[in-house]
Amino acid sequence: MTELPSMTKSIYLVSAISHFLRFPRIRSYHAAFFHGIAHRNGEWYPFDSKGIDASMESVAPITVSFNQHRVPDFCKPGGWPVVTEVFRDRLQSVPNLKTNPIFVGKVIDYPWEPGTRIDIRPDSLTDRELFEKLPSKELTDFRVRYELITYRHQLICKEFINSREVVLEVGTPPGVEECEYSYSAELLDEYPIHWFEGSMVFAEDVWERVSELVDRDFFIVRQYELSTGKLLN
Repeated sequence: MTELPSMTKSIYLVSAISHFLRFPRIRSYHAAFFHGIAHRNGEWYPFDSKGIDASMESVAPITVSFNQHRVPDFCKPGGWPVVTEVFRDRLQSVPNLKTNPIFVGKVIDYPWEPGTRIDIRPDSLTDRELFEKLPSKELTDFRVRYELITYRHQLICKEFINSREVVLEVGTPPGVEECEYSYSAELLDEYPIHWFEGSMVFAEDVWERVSELVDRDFFIVRQYELSTGKLLN
């Protein structure tokens, strides 16, 4: 079997942190303000229930309502990441990606920081009720953002017969799952970014371009050495 080139000796698995596994519930508002909330074709929280991926000829745009106080370069208001032009431009030469401009929904401007309490009453509001409660604001810091759509690992792995397997952890503690991941040098060369069990896989050389733009307060980043399956961080 062909050895993996040095640039693909490791991969990075990026999983959005589930703030719904913590208490009190108010912590979920930090996630809502960071990621925003989204709908596609009237379906709220479109976590890929329709099987959307980059193989589709066209994908209906996602509409994102968000807090302009702190607009991230990489977030997940739905199943696929939403990224800024800065993030997208660093991936210009990466194959098998789609970057669709998003529609802007409701914009709010509520000052907040990770780790500080968001004091909203009642604190039992859902994320949608929270956005409905807060006043709309004019979008003053306009930056075009894009939905970053890739291929799904479960489909592309079937294209490569000379594959190896490694077990990867996905998800947020205590809800971590172990999943078998098939890979090869060819797969990582043709699909250096792809979707795997709700997380995003980045080949090492591609990850180095965008790593600084991913906020670790809201994502778990796991680095795996592929030859051994060892978790490096």
